[in-house]
Amino acid sequence: LLQAAEQSWTTDPQASREHVGTAAATARDGLDEVRRVVRDLAPADVSNVESALGQVAREAALGFPVEVRIDGTSRPVPPAVASALVRTARGALANVREHADASRAAVTLTYHADEIRLDIRDDGRGFRPANIRPDGLRGRGLRGIRERAEQLGGQAEMESAPGEGATVSVRFPLEDR
Repeated sequence: LLQAAEQSWTTDPQASREHVGTAAATARDGLDEVRRVVRDLAPADVSNVESALGQVAREAALGFPVEVRIDGTSRPVPPAVASALVRTARGALANVREHADASRAAVTLTYHADEIRLDIRDDGRGFRPANIRPDGLRGRGLRGIRERAEQLGGQAEMESAPGEGATVSVRFPLEDR
């Protein structure tokens, strides 16, 4: 765009201005996306997983509200599991923001006697889980969520259908205390 602007600088100044304006807007959008990616990759303070999930929800709520619910009795969560929960919430909410066209989302953390479960539900356009490409187009997305859960002895599930929203769930075993 900038080369096109340079070429038409003297012969068509209006076209040059339009090219420069489009280039500036594209650069701003790219910078915003890079900032989002860097923020999503930054380690979260997972010493309090509930607080960290609240922060992730506030950061993700761009254009739609994100509700956070905690069910069950809070208890200590191993740092690796807490980190996986936060990263899962970030990744799932990023997918909602980028792909779902949702009007709202909910993040629910549930403490059970022997496991902890995280559900991220949206009311967006939904998808067919069977159509998830194993190589991903731009990142690890849902495949990364599944792999992260399995590495820590947990499980990830995706439930969705076109027009029905989506739910991404992960669960990890916890030792009885």
